[in-house]
Amino acid sequence: MGRSVYCDEISQAYIESLIKKGRWHIGLIVGQLSAQKDFVVLLARTPEAKDDEVCEVSEIGKEEELPSKRKTSKPFPSSLDSADDLWVATHAKQVTRMLPGGLDVIGIFVVAPSHILKDASAKLRQLLFAVHKSVTKNVPATSVDAVTDRIILQVDSLSSKIVCSSLDVANQKSTPRPAEWRYSSATRWLRLVSSVAVDVLVPGARNETLQKSMQQAIAPFCQDIMKSLTLVGGEVRESTELLATFSDRKKGKGKERDVSVKDTYHVDFFMPVQASLQIPQPAVKEVTKLMSVRGIITCRAFVHWKATVKEAVEAIKTDIVRSLCTRCELLSEDLELTDEGSAIEFRQLYDTPVRVFARANTSGAQICDYMFQDEKREEVVERIQELLDMTVTAESLETTCEHPARENDWVTASHSEHSLSTLAQDTVKPVATKSNFSTLFGIVVTVVVALVAAVMSYVFMEKS
Repeated sequence: MGRSVYCDEISQAYIESLIKKGRWHIGLIVGQLSAQKDFVVLLARTPEAKDDEVCEVSEIGKEEELPSKRKTSKPFPSSLDSADDLWVATHAKQVTRMLPGGLDVIGIFVVAPSHILKDASAKLRQLLFAVHKSVTKNVPATSVDAVTDRIILQVDSLSSKIVCSSLDVANQKSTPRPAEWRYSSATRWLRLVSSVAVDVLVPGARNETLQKSMQQAIAPFCQDIMKSLTLVGGEVRESTELLATFSDRKKGKGKERDVSVKDTYHVDFFMPVQASLQIPQPAVKEVTKLMSVRGIITCRAFVHWKATVKEAVEAIKTDIVRSLCTRCELLSEDLELTDEGSAIEFRQLYDTPVRVFARANTSGAQICDYMFQDEKREEVVERIQELLDMTVTAESLETTCEHPARENDWVTASHSEHSLSTLAQDTVKPVATKSNFSTLFGIVVTVVVALVAAVMSYVFMEKS
């Protein structure tokens, strides 16, 4: 039996609007994968490639263009074969940064006349594998049993005929399998929320890039997050049971899908302690800079209303990892673009961008973005419009869930040891627990109104 992909009326209207434009389009499918059913949240047309874009070098030596600043338009390709794999893959990477836990780039779509879609299977396969490689590159931790099928949607702009298939991106030799594309009412989404304290020390070698140093340093923390135990709503829940249990439901009329369900769950994390108390052999590494990543980050994830506890927990864990990695990447890119990395003083403090949220559609799911202190809401709105091809207003952005470090936080971070005990004491307090897990300790997790974004502290140590 093939996969079933459920798409709401908003995405259906979006496809119809692309058909009316009278030209072919390629883009990304954003949604959630499950064992057999997949849920589409939105479709995001890939923006046209621009000249003189900010570029980065990929592993194979090609220039990877980042759709962050628009310049002169390149000629629109006359056929699907001319579509730039690297451009579409980079768009997927940028979009993934803007997704909370539970939501991913689950496939690609193309809207084109039949003569362009003819014999397009090889090119679409190539694009899908390029997208998968881009969004999974440098990811320090993932779920061990994640769904590896991805969706390919072809829409004939002349006849409106839809052909949907799935492909296993974990197998280079896999072949497309038929999938069913269904239009349905909006999926009900359940939200998981949390806040997590981060305190990671980042040593950097002389010839090591800032981004590489940060990736290596946060990898153990991310792996521990993926291995951590959780309390959902203050309780230990069975992984196989539905997140929305009978006690969460209220009496309602009509079919089961119309039953009112509790839609927000708070999650606490308990990190594993090393199984052995044996002290490992110390490793000596020559470093020229020392960086401390400290702060409290807001975590959110969205799952469909019939998701299991296991699916929900994996979604919120993925959000923590993705959010931390994104902040580190954005700070590294910002410093490289401003060429500030070559002129840093002995001690310097930086704010990472704070997280902002916007509603993705009428179902309640959200997308996110990261805003530096010198950015305006209008810039975030423009970025969402460009990368997700959706309309939001500056007033609709949720910008209060995090805030940059206050002046006293900066003083604390610049003079303290590698500790988070005194950072943001007025907003975060440790949670006492009666758990019997004697080999675990709790990450600071609580519900707060304002959260402090991670403070990046550079300490450059010159050789004597």
